[in-house]
Amino acid sequence: MLPTTPSYERLALNRATFGARTVDEAYAQQIGWDAWVNEQLSAPPGDDPEVAGLIANATLKIAYSAKTNEFGGWSAVNEERPLTALAASPLALWDIYKQRDKTLPNKEIYRTAEEVVAATWMRSTHSAYQVRELMVDFWHNHFNVSINQTPTVATGTAAYDRDVIRPHVFGNFRDMLEANATSVSMLFYLDNAISQPEIPNENYARELLELHTLGENAYLGQTDPDSVTKYASGIAIGFTDEDIVQASRALSGWTVGSGNRLGKQGALPSTGDFHYEPLLHNTEAGTFMGQDLTSLSDDMAQGQAILDIAAYHDETAIFLCNKICRRIFGDSPPSNVVTAAATTWLANQTQPDQLRRVMEAILLSSEIGQPASKLRLPVEKTVAFMRAVGATAVPHRSMFNLLKNTSDQIFTWPGPNGHPDVDGYWLSTTALMTEWNAVLDVLNKGMTDISVTNESILTDSVTELVEDWVERIIGFEPSGTKMNQLIDFAMGLNGVLTYLGQGSSSATTVESHLRKLVGMIATIDEFAYR
Repeated sequence: MLPTTPSYERLALNRATFGARTVDEAYAQQIGWDAWVNEQLSAPPGDDPEVAGLIANATLKIAYSAKTNEFGGWSAVNEERPLTALAASPLALWDIYKQRDKTLPNKEIYRTAEEVVAATWMRSTHSAYQVRELMVDFWHNHFNVSINQTPTVATGTAAYDRDVIRPHVFGNFRDMLEANATSVSMLFYLDNAISQPEIPNENYARELLELHTLGENAYLGQTDPDSVTKYASGIAIGFTDEDIVQASRALSGWTVGSGNRLGKQGALPSTGDFHYEPLLHNTEAGTFMGQDLTSLSDDMAQGQAILDIAAYHDETAIFLCNKICRRIFGDSPPSNVVTAAATTWLANQTQPDQLRRVMEAILLSSEIGQPASKLRLPVEKTVAFMRAVGATAVPHRSMFNLLKNTSDQIFTWPGPNGHPDVDGYWLSTTALMTEWNAVLDVLNKGMTDISVTNESILTDSVTELVEDWVERIIGFEPSGTKMNQLIDFAMGLNGVLTYLGQGSSSATTVESHLRKLVGMIATIDEFAYR
């Protein structure tokens, strides 16, 4: 008999993970929610053994034709290749980039990013530490870079995911901010790598303040900085266009060891990693948000002061805690939870586990078990389906176009703002149709390894079969007449009836119809929200 309402643990797990499974629900009930949260927030570095094994044994096809050019060109390739770029050093990744269109085709350049996409699918689906994966996804979107922008961004993706985002999701935000500011992908994506001392590029400085820290509500436009209200500390309550100019000057010289010439003064090192170059630093930075930078002359000191002011600002705590809570609770997160998170954020700004404590304040709030109110994004919905049916994620080239019509493809959102995290954006007919088709595509186009036949319970009852799959995928009885509609749908599938011993069909037909049944369950409204 199906539960008529979801359990507290089911609701909480759906908010805190990429999708609750019945085994997760039972485990959280067994050890208690507080213990489950503590276990998740105490995740050790690196992947758990199951995920590590999946990634180590995974392959992804790459194929291209031979080409001869003045540099030697390359031979034809058509192979299933292990995910070797994930552990590659920045120098090794840069060496791949330097060979583009010479001895390697662009497919090899973008292959390095595709491997991170493949690993992300496997981690989101199978990781035992789901809260970490959810927050990795959050911070990737917050500090968004698009692998489609340039080859330099793409080849930096493996290091960006491994060294910048993942180690910091339960750490200190100020540390994460500097790791981000000095990452190859971000330096190229927002042009700080090419900033010149005469006219510093303002792209990164603007997004640092408007998107990464204080938020657009703290932007004061062309207001005279001297007229802006200051806190007792002397820090301005918001930032102006002039502050963006000053930040761009302070952060100039933060570049990449690309080997590029510096005119008659030599060249940058060719390390493929962050490099501070004094020759590219503008020395005219003055006052930023009420703070005088002119006395800071050590290498990177002015830029680090910018990061300090931005990271420790009250508006940053409010902006980011609102954003995290919106990701977890929906478009209108509980104000008391946002306040508790922001208070925790500010009280622990210099602590190495600041973000862990913030997540603890959110996940241990009583509101975490409230009724579902957050629409699953397309990727999240697809992963939740794979988790619910027990499918093993398998890297396949189909994954790169699976959700193209929704614009929710991993690491491809074009703008620095990241994809919208409001329900209305994802409710278009095209997006919904693509999502509905995607749940079948992941079963039928090589992206999963599963036999729905083998996963189904042994029964001769259509009702029992449908109820079992509904409990696994949704967790409780859906509203209205949906159960009757699902049972009627199953009764019309000859393969399902054969599985129940009531017809005659091939094993392939049985599997196909069972897949249609579980796919139909995933189109129900109750599965669309978490």
